Amino acid sequence: MLFHSYVRPLSCVSVLLSVIVSSHIVAEEKVAIRLNIQGGESWAFDRTMDMKMTNKGTSEGQTQTFVSKMTQHRVGKMVVVAATDGKPTEVKVTFDKSCDSSMEMTGQPPQK
Repeated sequence: MLFHSYVRPLSCVSVLLSVIVSSHIVAEEKVAIRLNIQGGESWAFDRTMDMKMTNKGTSEGQTQTFVSKMTQHRVGKMVVVAATDGKPTEVKVTFDKSCDSSMEMTGQPPQK
């Protein structure tokens, strides 16, 4: 009975989707969104990347697993110094002192 209760809603959804897809939809006007960047505008960023890789290597019949971990943290600000026709022509990017990168590999001390 549980299966039967799902069949009806799924059938309705599939019929609705086929009607939507088969109908001809025409947009009355096209809109293009563009940035109009001006000098003095700025953006702050705070980005973190964590990556872990597990690799296996075989040599002379022996398999060894190697695990690598890498972390990267970037914090800063980008300022538009100059712009022409809404497009930046000169920018200044500054990074915070809290930016950091580190890497660890099996059998090796961590590196910063």
